[in-house]
Amino acid sequence: MKAQKKISLACLFLLINILPASACSTFMMKNGESFLIGHNLDMNIDIPGMIYINKRGLKKESVSFSELFDGITEPTPRLKWVSKYGSVTYNPLGRELVDGGLNEVGLYIGEMSLNQNHQYPVYENKPKVAVALWMQYILDNFSGVDEVLEFVPEVTVDGSGFNWHFFVADKKGNQAIIEFVNGKTIIHKNDNMPVKLLCNNQYSDDLDTLKLYKGFGGKRDIDLNNRSEHNRFISGAKMLQINKNNPVESDVDYAFDILKQLDFGITQWSIVFDIKNMKMYYRTKKGTVVKHFDFSSYNFSCKEPVMMLDINKSRPSVDVISYFTPYSKQNNKAQLENIFTAIGMREKKAFSEMLERFADYPETIKCK
Repeated sequence: MKAQKKISLACLFLLINILPASACSTFMMKNGESFLIGHNLDMNIDIPGMIYINKRGLKKESVSFSELFDGITEPTPRLKWVSKYGSVTYNPLGRELVDGGLNEVGLYIGEMSLNQNHQYPVYENKPKVAVALWMQYILDNFSGVDEVLEFVPEVTVDGSGFNWHFFVADKKGNQAIIEFVNGKTIIHKNDNMPVKLLCNNQYSDDLDTLKLYKGFGGKRDIDLNNRSEHNRFISGAKMLQINKNNPVESDVDYAFDILKQLDFGITQWSIVFDIKNMKMYYRTKKGTVVKHFDFSSYNFSCKEPVMMLDINKSRPSVDVISYFTPYSKQNNKAQLENIFTAIGMREKKAFSEMLERFADYPETIKCK
């Protein structure tokens, strides 16, 4: 109980003092030959971060946020695995602690804040895994949505203060939303997801609100000029509906148009994954030109190093594949120090020890 309280205080400091009440959004757009996932990362401060090319064949062991933040070893067993798939992830919290990503067989998972009634369930005697590492585990091991959903009750997700719900999709076109509400797991999947969009309310609540608007069963007009955070689900649903009825010529451009519509003033990163062609496109608040790279440009074998790229740094070319560099603890630690400084945790007691624990964790990972 004491350990849970400590980690809650550390993470709640981050969320209460830094993050807005609502943050982030994800949608899926699948029309004919086009299959895209779009995501906005929203925070009211500049967010340092990296794109990682993670490798298959890496031997890993789980860690909790309690251990990383406060050095408290969990009494529960550890989850051990060898990564089955390589992946591309976007990470504010350093290597292995992801905010979202796509693996080499087309499975996507990403997080968004959930504003109300969030509580992760606790499964007795099951491994306790930091929520950001839990997402990396999913990308390492699974190819389909059904596998992810079967795995959910196998571990306790450790994320006190990280009040997240999740959008999951696979290359076959399956999709699901995973929510943890009042200690229970709520799943919306495929036909139970009439709108392929997730923002920061419970999905069912946003659907109920949407039913009040024209085109979705109601009488209210939808105003796409209303760029407020509370109108995002409504305007996003309308833009997805428009494209479904009249597909545009450039789906990637339209995906970024949706992300711009969903930006209520604090979007830091906008990311589009082309699932069919296995490409990543992105732009950031600091680098507004859309950049991209192709998954096929890299070998996902662990015989070659994990690669990293500063997501915010400007590049001479829009194709950024040649700017990735091999992973190093030094660069990872520098990024961690930047993010912890940005969110005001540098003054936390024993900051240096905490920073070292985060930086040391990837050093435990070896190619099998």
